[in-house]
Amino acid sequence: GDEEGPSIEATAAQTESLADHLVWQLDMLELSPLEYKTGAYLIGNIDDDGFLVTSIRELLESQYDLYELIIAQYKSGELPELPEVDPDLLDLKFQSGKSTQKKKEELSSFDEEEIIPEEEPKKLEVPSAVGAFVEYVLGKIQQFNPNGVGARNLQECLLIQLDILGENDSLSTRIVKNDMPLLVSKDLKKISRRQKQDIEQVIEAYRLI
Repeated sequence: GDEEGPSIEATAAQTESLADHLVWQLDMLELSPLEYKTGAYLIGNIDDDGFLVTSIRELLESQYDLYELIIAQYKSGELPELPEVDPDLLDLKFQSGKSTQKKKEELSSFDEEEIIPEEEPKKLEVPSAVGAFVEYVLGKIQQFNPNGVGARNLQECLLIQLDILGENDSLSTRIVKNDMPLLVSKDLKKISRRQKQDIEQVIEAYRLI
């Protein structure tokens, strides 16, 4: 029916406006100037498919002025009190299969000595409160429409969508959290064994996903 949303062609024609659509939603939130600025930079690193293609650490490295602003608020105690986040999240970003393939080819054409200096750039130190702050702003963007936007991989995208549907404690969410590889290979029998659920329930959860 009409409610299925625009066709793929129509969506493709609107790719330029995904960022505009997200910024418009950002404008609707009541944010501090720093939260807004952080959100705008995050939106700038969301690709046309809605995935975040730059990790939080990379974003802060490339936008050092933003990093300094957050650090200043961190030092003056102005950052909101937030729960700590998993440090691994700071380096998580969406990577399509295409880019990794390309890198391998590029590397093989270099001598090994040339690669070594590139291998060890010093990572930007991100205090946990600073990481938590950017993650918090990203969390707000991840509630935007289209559902699942701002995710760093398919798993996160599905978890956001299930959360928005209110399926936080459901079998579907447990499958996405714990059995993502089996989900990708559609091994529903193995999922039902691992989750100790009837295959019917797993099929129903799979349909929802």
